[in-house]
Amino acid sequence: MKAGGDYAKQIRISAPERVFDALTTAAGFAAWWALAAGSAAERGELRLTFADTEDPAVLQVEQAKRSSTVTWTVRECSFLPDWVGTTPAFTLRPSGDGGCDVQLRREGLCSELACYDMCGAGWDQYVPSLRDYIEIGTGNPFQDGDRTWPRPRAPAPAARGRGLRRLPGDAAQCERIAL
Repeated sequence: MKAGGDYAKQIRISAPERVFDALTTAAGFAAWWALAAGSAAERGELRLTFADTEDPAVLQVEQAKRSSTVTWTVRECSFLPDWVGTTPAFTLRPSGDGGCDVQLRREGLCSELACYDMCGAGWDQYVPSLRDYIEIGTGNPFQDGDRTWPRPRAPAPAARGRGLRRLPGDAAQCERIAL
């Protein structure tokens, strides 16, 4: 699903009191997404580790407001350079049934980037993994030996990713450039 060109996905979680902790603790990350170290507090830094990558992805925690917003900016990611400058933002809203609507918008992950399909497929797995971890106690995080995501790959053929660049200072927009 796309919102304004960025990847977006929304789910409903029945245990809203546990959502924030799953998004802001290293143990929470490891249970639904990937191994993490560091601080997930606002202005903290997280380092996510995926198998077969030499360097971790480094996320700066921009916002961590209980019951409303968790936002990170990807500062470093040698295995998927398209991630750098993107901003995964989780918005948490109470639902009418006592649950919580969780929306992820990965600002800057626009469909023209070479990694869009692979990253979208990853989020399509990991956002429900977040719900499963919170509701039933077991998520489906990245495991060593998982060969499906994320993996560096050769540049995509044809136009996907060609003739595009991210606008300076604004990871949420891509711009076509002449080749």
